[in-house]
Amino acid sequence: MYKALLYKEWIKLKWVLLILLGISVFTYGKIFLGLGSAIEVKGAYHLWSVVVFKQSMVYRGVKYILPFAGIVIAVAQFFPETRRRRLRLLFHLPVDHNKSLCFMLFTGLACLFILILISLGFLLGMMSLYFPDEVVKSSIITSVPWFFSGIPAYLGVSLAIVEPASWRRVVYACAAFSMVQLLFMGSQINGYEHSFWKYFLLEAFYLFTILLPAFRFKRGLN
Repeated sequence: MYKALLYKEWIKLKWVLLILLGISVFTYGKIFLGLGSAIEVKGAYHLWSVVVFKQSMVYRGVKYILPFAGIVIAVAQFFPETRRRRLRLLFHLPVDHNKSLCFMLFTGLACLFILILISLGFLLGMMSLYFPDEVVKSSIITSVPWFFSGIPAYLGVSLAIVEPASWRRVVYACAAFSMVQLLFMGSQINGYEHSFWKYFLLEAFYLFTILLPAFRFKRGLN
């Protein structure tokens, strides 16, 4: 049964993942070419001075890729299920509906983690070509909270879609937006070096909250 569920999710997400991957490649490629052009026009010393001394984040353009990916994956997964109340079919499968719903959720999170790892790989490779290890390490530490902001974006939008009550949708959306903003606030270099794990634990509380709106969806409650 779980194989069938996985296949169903794959059908919904395969093109979405390819498009999101294409957006990532385009964004990193644009930054990469920009760095190369800056070196050709103004020289490597100028680029290093801007990044090292002025602490300019030349990779700032990747900031919104993962939150956007989280929103798109959530919509692709759960909007078709709730559009004609197809999610009710999940409650009649010969598998506990909570387990099935969690399986769907973890499938979406797995896709998001793949995109996070790809983004980290792109950033690591790009920065390693132009800058020393200290700058590379700093860029990873600075950008990791941006990448993981895709998790509350994904979970919050999933909650809002599954939730049958309009006012609760607004609450869930606002909570997710606030969490994303928290992970964006440390936009200075190494802003969350010593505190990111606290926000990561806070994100973990989101994981099973979707079961409550799903229960209300099943019962037709508001």
